[in-house]
Amino acid sequence: MTAISLETTATPPLDMLWLEITTKCQLNCVHCYNNSGPEGTHGTLSLNDWAQILDDAARAGISSIQFIGGEVTLHPDLEQLVYHAVAVGIAHIEVYSNLVRVTERHWAAFSRPGVRLATSWYSDDPEEHRRITARPTYTRTLSNIAEARRRGIPVRAAIPRVYDAQRVRAARDVLVNLGVPRIGDDDVRGLGRGATGCGGRDMGQLCGGCGNGGMAVLSTGTVTPCTLARWLEVAHVGDAPLPDIYYGPAMRKAAGEIETAAGASTGFCQPRRCEPSECAPDQ
Repeated sequence: MTAISLETTATPPLDMLWLEITTKCQLNCVHCYNNSGPEGTHGTLSLNDWAQILDDAARAGISSIQFIGGEVTLHPDLEQLVYHAVAVGIAHIEVYSNLVRVTERHWAAFSRPGVRLATSWYSDDPEEHRRITARPTYTRTLSNIAEARRRGIPVRAAIPRVYDAQRVRAARDVLVNLGVPRIGDDDVRGLGRGATGCGGRDMGQLCGGCGNGGMAVLSTGTVTPCTLARWLEVAHVGDAPLPDIYYGPAMRKAAGEIETAAGASTGFCQPRRCEPSECAPDQ
């Protein structure tokens, strides 16, 4: 008879993986949780390293991944990683991009079955958009959202509430007029450049579900419960198979601490707003 781990049976299955492939970004958003910007890097993992992670994810039965940065379109291997994720059978592949610079090679990768886009949107006012992103990129992002819709690529958008007087409702109207079907909004987390205290490491700013159902691999190979909880370094991706890291004591301890600090009372409530789930409620 095979012994069944109590930890494993009490923990929701690992079904989601965030792959933060870079912290390099052409923007310098005032609220960025990981301080991405022009001085960021693509980290230490090679194309082969990321491909191996995707292979391991497929073998582990992980059905959803999200490529995130930084700005993922600045990573030279993004298209190859998307194609590889499709090839190994990952069912749901989301690319989170600011959609400032999208080449034909990117569009070709994004048009593959099972691939969808996500982006952040801030305002109907180009100047307010510039104040938040620190770059005059309103028109580029807008046109690429429209282009994604024209090409039939699924796209969702998030509207972070950065300022009290931010034109969130009008920003939503712009997206609705473009035909974006999934639009969410959320308060900015006090992490990274959005931090107001605790050195940007306040677990109370997290949703409380980090490390339950998903985890993140950063561009250095560090594994954390979530990209937002990046200071909670649980393991290196090369230390063990992904399920062993996820169900291991270090991840379970970190997930429990986050749940307590965030005051989560719903346990492993699904879906979480931070996940690119098709059934996530629009906010």
